[in-house]
Amino acid sequence: MIAALPSVLFTFSTHETHDQNKNKKFSLTVSVSCDFVLSRNRQAVTMVQRLTFRRRLSYNTKSNRRKVVKTPGGRLVYHYLKKAGKVPRCGHCKIKLPGIEKARSIERSRMSRRRKMVKRSYGGVLCHKCVKEKIVRAFLIEEQKIVQKVIRAQQAAAKGQKNKK
Repeated sequence: MIAALPSVLFTFSTHETHDQNKNKKFSLTVSVSCDFVLSRNRQAVTMVQRLTFRRRLSYNTKSNRRKVVKTPGGRLVYHYLKKAGKVPRCGHCKIKLPGIEKARSIERSRMSRRRKMVKRSYGGVLCHKCVKEKIVRAFLIEEQKIVQKVIRAQQAAAKGQKNKK
């Protein structure tokens, strides 16, 4: 029995066309073909379908990610993937803000206000713990100011009594 020895061949071809305005248009075709030495039972080998990039960029960059999708007609085509967005982070403690959708900045500019924030003071900017800290700190500072006023008033009253004597 003869063993099947795979050999894979990658081919790249470019095709140049001109439109009505005499602008050059390029299309890049990538094809993968597999040849096998057949065993005695003569298995049929199917060729891989060629895929053409829909855009001009042919390098495998972060902005050019794509997946192969089979259409209802049975063809394989590339679908370009969008970059994943990020959830905004708290401005103070840098944790991800819960209740806010992840999105890219352009998508976020088109989103409604309720999808970009939560119904709270500093919603969409600070997390609930940092807002609580901020409120408690402000309350304690105000209490401290009141205590200082009372102490000053008592000292002034004490000085006034000494001056009268």
